[in-house]
Amino acid sequence: MLMDIRDKIRGWIAYVIVGLISIPFVLWGVGEYFSGGREEPVAIVNGAEISARQFDQAYAAQRQQVIELLGGSASADMLESLNLRKQVLDRMIAETVLASYTREAGYRVPDQLLANVIESIDAFKENGQFSRSRYETMLRMQGMTIAGFEEQLRRDIATEQLNASILNSAVG
Repeated sequence: MLMDIRDKIRGWIAYVIVGLISIPFVLWGVGEYFSGGREEPVAIVNGAEISARQFDQAYAAQRQQVIELLGGSASADMLESLNLRKQVLDRMIAETVLASYTREAGYRVPDQLLANVIESIDAFKENGQFSRSRYETMLRMQGMTIAGFEEQLRRDIATEQLNASILNSAVG
């Protein structure tokens, strides 16, 4: 079929048709080039952006958790009725606010503490010992990068430190 079209359309008509077909692709490519292919953030909290990719990963993880809790059977309507998207976004906003506060308050997680926590996670162990390859594989299976996981873990540890200091000041 394409050969028939090619054989029948020659000359300036062919160039016009190719030009008309090419224009949308060129404009789309130029737009992507100037925008850097960048998506709008889902939310901006204290100057920190929550990207669509981060939200999608968090939503997928939460969705999977709910499905597992329900024994593997959850309809799209059921998930929608749980308002899962809003819950995930609200949680991400709260986490971002806490991360911002812990950073401003000077809570820091030393590299050695981070390494100790990672090495203590059973999911990353083989034969009772931490396995770097298992660590990388498990993160890859979750759609996470090492840097992203470690950043999230640092935030979680700093938040735990904040909670502990609040509890200690309330008790003490």
